[in-house]
Amino acid sequence: MLLAEARHYLGRYLFSGDDVFKKVKVLSGGERGRLALAKLSLQDTNLLLLDEPTNHLDIPSQEILQEVLDEYGGTILLVTHDRYLIDALATQIWEIASQTSEVSARRPRKEKGTETSEVLQVFKGTYSQMKAERERLEALRAAEAESSARGAESRLKSRRVPDSTKEARRRVARLQELENEIAALESELGEIGHKLENPPADTALVRKWGNAYATLQKEMDGLLSEWEGLQV
Repeated sequence: MLLAEARHYLGRYLFSGDDVFKKVKVLSGGERGRLALAKLSLQDTNLLLLDEPTNHLDIPSQEILQEVLDEYGGTILLVTHDRYLIDALATQIWEIASQTSEVSARRPRKEKGTETSEVLQVFKGTYSQMKAERERLEALRAAEAESSARGAESRLKSRRVPDSTKEARRRVARLQELENEIAALESELGEIGHKLENPPADTALVRKWGNAYATLQKEMDGLLSEWEGLQV
């Protein structure tokens, strides 16, 4: 590579003027990071393994890294928490997520309950696409849960209908019984009342009829009160 080509190449990594002649030992951390990127892009490889490459890089260096990796023609296996970098570069995302499962008490040295394991989830697409898909699935699960709850409530109401019908039938039957009992009491009260209109000389007998009339009237009041309550 000619000197002019080298200067132009280093200029892409923000090395300009006399910066291109600096010794590596005097470079700052950000400058060393940009130099490492410049060397990386010159390597003739078809696979890059990168572990948190944006750590300790300043903003300009991060932007250069993204450009270099975007132009890279091979495969990149990237471990990072930088969601912006993932969104810009990734075509497939591998995520290690926690999964909780039930534990049987019959398994040796295990108590009944739950255990957490790590599972690998693969999504083909960018981070934004994965996020949108998760939001869609969460909304779908929420809608299914709401629909299930409504279905359960509807089934519960449907089970209540027979109970309401039975209760209504019992109420109608009791009303009929009360009406029959009230009619019988009215007849008895009428007979005693007719006797008391022309009382005999026997005061003891008159007193007996009076007590019987009062007892029947009290019973009549109770039946009428119950009958009125069932009319509501």
